[in-house]
Amino acid sequence: MEAVPLKAEEYDPSVAKKQAYAPTDNRGLVKKILIVLVLFFTGFFIARTFSNWEAEEEGLVEENTDESNFEVLDDALESLEDLKDVVLDMKQTINARLAMSIQKTGTTAAEWIVQAIFKNFAEEVAEGKKKFNMYPSVPDVVNKDKYHEIRWKGKHVAFDVHGKHDNSKVSPNIPVRVKVAASQCVKHNIPAYTNECAKYIGGLRHFTNHSNFRHNKRDKYFTTFRNPISTIISWLYYESPNHNKETLSQALLETDRCAKAAASMSLLHRMITEILPGLGYQFYPLYFDEMRLYPHDFVRKLAAQLDLDVNDNVVRRVVEQTSPEYMKSVQDDLKHSSERYSGLSRKGKNSRKVRKADVKGYLNELTPEALAKCVADAKFHLSPVLKERYGFV
Repeated sequence: MEAVPLKAEEYDPSVAKKQAYAPTDNRGLVKKILIVLVLFFTGFFIARTFSNWEAEEEGLVEENTDESNFEVLDDALESLEDLKDVVLDMKQTINARLAMSIQKTGTTAAEWIVQAIFKNFAEEVAEGKKKFNMYPSVPDVVNKDKYHEIRWKGKHVAFDVHGKHDNSKVSPNIPVRVKVAASQCVKHNIPAYTNECAKYIGGLRHFTNHSNFRHNKRDKYFTTFRNPISTIISWLYYESPNHNKETLSQALLETDRCAKAAASMSLLHRMITEILPGLGYQFYPLYFDEMRLYPHDFVRKLAAQLDLDVNDNVVRRVVEQTSPEYMKSVQDDLKHSSERYSGLSRKGKNSRKVRKADVKGYLNELTPEALAKCVADAKFHLSPVLKERYGFV
C-alpha cells in the first residue's frame, strides 16, 4: 500500500502575521504555576513546624517568656571620660548556667556580678551612642529572678541561676551523689581527692547517658568554690544567727561537719575541673577567694567567659556595685534600693545573706581546738591544688 503524501499548505504572510500577534491563552500554565507554589510553601511550613517541634523535644528552643514580667535595668551612669577610646563588643550567642554549687560558696554574689556586668555594659554602650555616636543600637538587658540576659547586634547571652545548688532534672543528682560519696569517704577515712573515694559517686556513665540528662555540651556551666571551713561556718550562721565562737566551735567539735565539707568540696572540684570537662562539657570554676581578693580581675575574667568585651570603666563600676560593703547596705535597707537582687529578702535567712565575706575570717571565729580539727580535716581531704589555694600546705 503506497503512502499518501501530505499536502503542503501554501504560505500566506498576512495569516502568519495575525497568528504571531494574536493573544495567547495562558490560563492553564498560570494554574499549574500556582499549584506548584502552593505545594512548595505548604511543604516548607510543614518542614519548619516539624523542625521546631523536634528542637523543642530536644530542649533546644528557648521557652517563650513574657517580657512584661521582666524588669529592665536602666539606671544611668555618671561621667564616662574613658569611653571614647574603647569599643565594646558581644562576640557570640551563648547560654550560661550557674549549677552544682555547694551552699554558701558565693553563688548569690556571682549572680549579682553577672547582673551588674550586663547592666553596666548596656549603659556604657548607651552613653557611647549618645555622646560619640559610636554604636548603631543599644543592648536590651532584662532581669528576672534568677535569670539575666542581654541582647545586642543579633547576639544573645543568657545567665540562668535556677539550678545553682542542684540539678533536680538530672538523675542521679550530682551534688547529692557527691554529698553521699563524701560521707562514705569520711566514714571510711579515705581522702576525698583519691580514685578510691571517687568510686563512691558511682553511675558516672549512667549520669552522662541518662534519658533525663539536661546538660548541653554547647552551653557554659559555672560552679562556685570556697574554703570549706569558711563555707561550713557561713552555713551555720545562715541557718542560725545566734551562734558565737563557743557554740560554733562546739558544733564543729562534736560532729564531722568540717570533714564532710572538705570532702564534698574536694570531690565536687574534681568532677567540675576534671571528670565532666573530660567528657566534653564546658565547666568554669568560680573561686570565692578570687572574687574577694582580686575583684577587678574576677569581673574581667567572668565577662570574657560570657563573651563580653568590657572596658575598665565597666569593671570598676561592677566592683563598686557588688562589693560586700555595698551589698550589705542594700541588704540592710531594701526599701530604698533601686535595684532588684535575687536572694535578698527583708525577713528570714535571706535577710542575712551578706555577713563578713572575709576570706580568712574563719581564723578568728573558732577556738584553737576547733580550728585545729577543721584544718586537719581540710588537709586530709582536699586535693593538692586546693590545699595550696587555701593555705593548708
